[in-house]
Amino acid sequence: DTTSLLFLFPCNIFIFMVNILDWKKKRMLQISDVIITGISVSNLVFGGMRLLRCFSIIYNITSTIIVIFGFNLMSVSCNIWFSTWLCVYFCLKIVKIHNSFYIYLQRTFHKMLPWLLVLSVVESLLLSFYVAVNSSKREFFNGQLYSPTLNVSTSIQSAEVSFSLYLMFSLVALVLFASSCFTITYTLCRHIKVLKNNEQGFQSSSTEAHIRATIIVVSLFVLCTMLFSNVTIAATKLLADKIRHFIIVLNYVCGVLSYVGLIKGNSKLHKTLRKIIHRLTFSRPST
Repeated sequence: DTTSLLFLFPCNIFIFMVNILDWKKKRMLQISDVIITGISVSNLVFGGMRLLRCFSIIYNITSTIIVIFGFNLMSVSCNIWFSTWLCVYFCLKIVKIHNSFYIYLQRTFHKMLPWLLVLSVVESLLLSFYVAVNSSKREFFNGQLYSPTLNVSTSIQSAEVSFSLYLMFSLVALVLFASSCFTITYTLCRHIKVLKNNEQGFQSSSTEAHIRATIIVVSLFVLCTMLFSNVTIAATKLLADKIRHFIIVLNYVCGVLSYVGLIKGNSKLHKTLRKIIHRLTFSRPST
């Protein structure tokens, strides 16, 4: 956790600060930048909760378990839903499908998006703390009751039902995410094939934007899949400890690569990072 946070915090703070400074300068942000900022905030909350969890384990602080667990699950759920809406937005913006309902979504999705984001936060908040409260009645991870007066079977059932609902809603988002991501990627591959057959280059602005959007959605899909698998593995304990720990470490490595893809796929973030690296590399101390 500590090692992953050393990379997670700087990346998300960088994304957050770049977009906030851009908003302060222009007094507006593109829809994609707004969603990416929300994703960075979710990741910062997730990292903060992981850090607090480490301290609570080291110093044996049990009073904050419900809050930490609830916000941890909420940040994962928000991350998945925000990434899903970003992918759907890119899909509607890039992919052309001659269907009346699809055309209707293309025209109205930007109006629905703020409400979808608010509903995603509310759903994540309610479900996450529903899971956390039920898990406090019966500790879901090691099978020990916090209170011996509670009925064991009822506590287990409540915890399992609440967590199943949480996984179901997250899985719905991932399915929508996967279908939109596949559509964008498939359309890009078909477009590149057409350009190759016509012996045209890939330097057009539309093709470059399509490639960047594909990099972003694929990176976020990998990141969200890793977060979802981490939560599922940690809660269900279906695998042996050594295998489970190896998978979690592998997930963190994939998460690092996903952040690289996210920054590289966003032209504003990529250009800002290159400027920072250039100034740090070629700056001369004043004499």
